[in-house]
Amino acid sequence: MGAYEESIALAQEVLTFADEVGDEHLAMGALGTIGLSRVHSGDAAGIEDLEEAVVRGQRVGAGPEVGTALNNLANCLWEVGRLDDATARLAQAREVCERYGLTTGIFWLDGERVYDCDRHGDLDGIVAAAAHFLGRPDATTSYQTRPVLATRARALLARGQVDEALADAEQALAGYREAGSDAQIATEILTVAGRCIRAAGRHEEASALIAEVLSVPYRMAYDLPLALAELGRGNDFLGLTEGNQSYPWEQAGRAAGAGDVLQASEIYGSIGARFPEAWAALLAAERGDASRLDAALAYFEEQRATPYVERCRALMQASA
Repeated sequence: MGAYEESIALAQEVLTFADEVGDEHLAMGALGTIGLSRVHSGDAAGIEDLEEAVVRGQRVGAGPEVGTALNNLANCLWEVGRLDDATARLAQAREVCERYGLTTGIFWLDGERVYDCDRHGDLDGIVAAAAHFLGRPDATTSYQTRPVLATRARALLARGQVDEALADAEQALAGYREAGSDAQIATEILTVAGRCIRAAGRHEEASALIAEVLSVPYRMAYDLPLALAELGRGNDFLGLTEGNQSYPWEQAGRAAGAGDVLQASEIYGSIGARFPEAWAALLAAERGDASRLDAALAYFEEQRATPYVERCRALMQASA
């Protein structure tokens, strides 16, 4: 029995006991464990367990627990590719935290807002939300500071602000190194740092970071498969994710790894992930299929992603 299966089995026992004695708080915790374990193991039906946990918590007025459950639900909705539903759940979580005066929860959700903007491809939103989060006096000690910095670095890099992106990425990487290995954020921080360092011309360091990314347990980082595809190393992503029970993010990444970047763009578009949708469409155009290039250019212009705008326009000029 694997770790997820064991967690589910134990939590099911707790849930059965909680239902027998009528303890909704205990049941809520068990349902949360079951839902998270199911989703992380590739079973999207775990969303239903997480939703039931929220309902049970609301039933007994468990404010702080409901806020946490809604945040967990939102993260799992992101994981399975339901981005708009995740945004709605985060809004509910914030409402709960504000109603009960849960300042720690509100601060945590300030960080979640950065990631929410990122997954939707809202570069202005990322920069503004990151500035708000990092401007708080307690940000220096927050677990979320490193992923927030990495997320802002990704947005700044998309806009060609390499020096600023590099500063954020190196700070995130230094914090990751100082804190020790953390599988939850390793893939994302190492990927973003590698991309920023490569953009700064430090190719040997960047290659070492990519090698490190491929050696740690994989957690979803949507720019990894596209970055590898640009380097002609799509097979590395296929090897990294072989045998995984995949959701749309990973399905798109594997399509890109296999060379079908147009299909990757379509999958990203189906879940509302606008930046990787446009990036994959640009890669498809650079490989000869410009069917989605106009839409990609429109997005990059809207977001002021100058390096990508220039690549789109160069292709259009070459084919004129």
